[in-house]
Amino acid sequence: MRNEQIQHPKQKTIISIFIFVFGVLLQLLLQQRFRPYALENLYYFPLYPSSETMMQTVSIEDLRDQPLESLWNIHIQPPAFDFIRAVLARFWVLADPKSHYGEGNLLALLHKVDQSLYFLWTLFYGIFGALIFYWLAETTPIKFATICSILFLLHPASIFYATLLDSTFISTFLITWTFYLIWKQQVDPTKPISYLVFAVLALFFTRSIFQWPFIGVLILSLAFIKTPVRKIAIFTLICSTVVFAYLGKQYSQFGIFSVSSFTGYNLTKSVDMRISQTYWSKIPDNAAPKYKIPDLPIVLTRDRKLTGLEILIICFIWN
Repeated sequence: MRNEQIQHPKQKTIISIFIFVFGVLLQLLLQQRFRPYALENLYYFPLYPSSETMMQTVSIEDLRDQPLESLWNIHIQPPAFDFIRAVLARFWVLADPKSHYGEGNLLALLHKVDQSLYFLWTLFYGIFGALIFYWLAETTPIKFATICSILFLLHPASIFYATLLDSTFISTFLITWTFYLIWKQQVDPTKPISYLVFAVLALFFTRSIFQWPFIGVLILSLAFIKTPVRKIAIFTLICSTVVFAYLGKQYSQFGIFSVSSFTGYNLTKSVDMRISQTYWSKIPDNAAPKYKIPDLPIVLTRDRKLTGLEILIICFIWN
């Protein structure tokens, strides 16, 4: 099996490219086919249509007007997804000044950002399929790896999450890539540790469940597969420095030692949920008084997001 991989590295590369192109074209064709049935000819899921609707995300208005301040003050979820949205918002404001995205027209800007997210997720959909093939091709026959990677791309769950505008799909890709890199370290100890460092830090800033204890788990995992001590030291130093520096920032601002406060509520009711009555039933004061806290950033005190239907009451305490 190993000899087959050594003898046919070009074949593996060519098929990986084919899987990537197949995945991208498949996703684009499916989106085009079902666009007439989509909400506003763009959104495929009526309950959670836009990236603005998700209760963890920051308002597109804040990401447009104060991107750095907004990202610095995020506490509901890790900042990676909103960072991508902020970059896309800034790109469209600069790329198409005649559309006045920078002055108004927020809904049009949101549509542009979400269209761009669909395209980015489509690229990762293809990359994900190529990664599945590449990993399987190193442990199984080429034909089996090809069939499995295509089946993965055709699976309804893969198609669904590649068109859901939140961080689930990208974090799933990062999880798979991380474990592939750990396995690769065991198979070939000469491989650089830098890719694993990047993947782990990307996970930390993308998914709430991967917090500082996960770094310790990975250090033990690297030790168990007999990774050279120097590589473990480099991994530990870089990951720990970045992770604990950011957690120090979180603690100084919010009194939490985590990327996320693990709450679906912002500081003052800026959550959008189309099933908000579920939340209202848990809140004693349904009158939802407005809190004016001029000293805090607007991202923490905004009453309503662009696609918001309901607003929720304070449940997070500024320390």
